[in-house]
Amino acid sequence: MASQLLINIRKSLEPLFFGALGVLAFAPFSFKYALFVSYTYVIYRVFKLKNNNDTYDIFLWAIGFWGIGTSWIIVSIYYYGNVSLIGSISLFVILMLGCISLFFLPIILIKRVFKNFSDNFLISVPAILIVVELGRYYFLGGFPWLLPGYIFLDTPFQSLYGLIGVSGLSVLFYFLATVNVLFISKKVYMIFLNIVLFTCLLLPNIFTQSAGDEDSINFSVIQPSTDPFTKFDIDYVKKIEDEFIYLSSLANKETDILVWPEAPMPYTTESKRYKDLISRIDKPLVTGFFSTKEGYLYNSVVNSEQSAIYNKRKLVPFGEYIPFERYLRGLIAFFDMPMSNITRGNLAVEMDVGHKTFTPLVCFDIVFREIVRKDVKSSNYIINVSNDTWFGNSFGPYQHLEISRIRAAENHIPIIRATNDGISALISSNGTIVDYIGKGESGILNVKLVPTDVRTFYNYYGDLFTYFYILIVFLLMFLGRMRNA
Repeated sequence: MASQLLINIRKSLEPLFFGALGVLAFAPFSFKYALFVSYTYVIYRVFKLKNNNDTYDIFLWAIGFWGIGTSWIIVSIYYYGNVSLIGSISLFVILMLGCISLFFLPIILIKRVFKNFSDNFLISVPAILIVVELGRYYFLGGFPWLLPGYIFLDTPFQSLYGLIGVSGLSVLFYFLATVNVLFISKKVYMIFLNIVLFTCLLLPNIFTQSAGDEDSINFSVIQPSTDPFTKFDIDYVKKIEDEFIYLSSLANKETDILVWPEAPMPYTTESKRYKDLISRIDKPLVTGFFSTKEGYLYNSVVNSEQSAIYNKRKLVPFGEYIPFERYLRGLIAFFDMPMSNITRGNLAVEMDVGHKTFTPLVCFDIVFREIVRKDVKSSNYIINVSNDTWFGNSFGPYQHLEISRIRAAENHIPIIRATNDGISALISSNGTIVDYIGKGESGILNVKLVPTDVRTFYNYYGDLFTYFYILIVFLLMFLGRMRNA
């Protein structure tokens, strides 16, 4: 009896371990090969083995993967949401189960429909996995976090972002992991494939381009490292204002544009206090700020050089708006955090400073590749203001920066990233970090950005490769079923 219990525990821990292992592939660890091992395991268990435990196995794997990979959520809830530990864990479990369900339920459903993978395993499994990934991108506002396509950053594969995007590289990843599963019975081939892939994922990206500075723009990015609670304490507002003014005074004389982060102050652009603050700045300023219109509150980007305002379109659930607000508002303190009743914007905006055009984006906006791809077609660079303070010292800020870099590489567009508490950075058009201010640091980042109007194949055509691949595969699978009927 005891031995059987130990066997059952081991069987349960195994998928949990391999799921958690995959998280090491993403920032801040970036041990990319770990995700290949993780997905090889889950593909083998779910699609290849003939057993009745596939639902159980993939559920446990997803708990390990999503539970660890999105653990920054519980940091936000517990430390900054003023929720008890039990309440924080409970809410986190609910949110995590949502992520897990969006992953494993479609896979199980599709597997039940297409019961026999023996003839077309190599093409069908990657197609199923990418369909699930795309579904997670669009379903209920989307949560495109921890995508396999992210791990090719800083590798020789990085240049492919501009051709097939993250989804195309996810297809490549799923294909290689599936080939690995097929090679399990052919040890020599499997060892060779893993050595090659392990080596490639360790190699740096050598296909970089250096840009000149003959047409560069001088930026000074302010990172105050403001405590998120102090900011909303009226007794400290004057101190925070003075900190911003002081840091801005350290800008280089050559600075063309000052950039402040997302929502640096607890008041709106319509207030006298905002106007007084801006009047103390003697350079063009781009900053995040709260704004109001017709009684609605927005999380916005404003530009001191023009009247146009950009309103954030992808709001963070529970942080900026409350799903099912009628039932949840006031239930626990976390749902009543300051500024948790933001209204969603619905329009892209281009702004100008000097003779160049930029696309403003706020925080979570940049995670969504279609928003970025469409917005930057006629822009020269992106200014992304963010507030990753709510992530604390978790994985969140590092993963967020990683995704921002990929947006730059996909579209060949440089990004100025300004955050309240790190990581602020200048990202070149090929996705390389030129300079940055680390997590928890206060200071100013003086950098030169080289604007560009040259876009990539991916920017013009989006996920064409991915959709074409899915179409062909499912057409072949359908025809196969028709022949066998």
